[in-house]
Amino acid sequence: QNTSIAEVSGNGNSAVVTGKGEGQTAIVASAQDADGTTADGGASITVTRGPVGSVSIYPPASTLQAGQTLNLSADVRSTRNRQLTNRPVQWSSSNAGVAAIAGSGTQATVTGMSVGTAVITATSEGRNASATVQVTAAPPAQVVVTPSTPQVTRGQTLALQADVRDAAGNTVTKAAGTWSGRKAGE
Repeated sequence: QNTSIAEVSGNGNSAVVTGKGEGQTAIVASAQDADGTTADGGASITVTRGPVGSVSIYPPASTLQAGQTLNLSADVRSTRNRQLTNRPVQWSSSNAGVAAIAGSGTQATVTGMSVGTAVITATSEGRNASATVQVTAAPPAQVVVTPSTPQVTRGQTLALQADVRDAAGNTVTKAAGTWSGRKAGE
């Protein structure tokens, strides 16, 4: 008997086997009569891992800006509510264009890609959990005007373009801008 796989306890004609770890081991029952004659019989016991009972994601809801990342974790539990650390977890996003997910095991990182809402799902052995991620626009950090050194003749017009960018240099598409004129050097 390999006690790291299963333990047996009992006396008389009955015993209880408790699974301790995955694998296979032999359980042997012996009987002896009054004359000292013994007989043995046994069974091969296979201990399998218990099923996943539930999955939770932490945090269950989050807000982040486009370009930011957020760490998520999955808590995988047995049907007896014991934490299971060795189970595979698959991560997915309902909209990778809004929130992209990359994960290994119970840990994952979500990246805000564009403004919107996405549902992140963690699945382990047919059980899953979802977390809602809302991605907001990154605040404007820089305005680039083109042409950068414009010249215009009195009475003529010149078109200017403002490109609003966040701290990472990404274009902020829904930024409201205003224009004003002032003397150079002010």
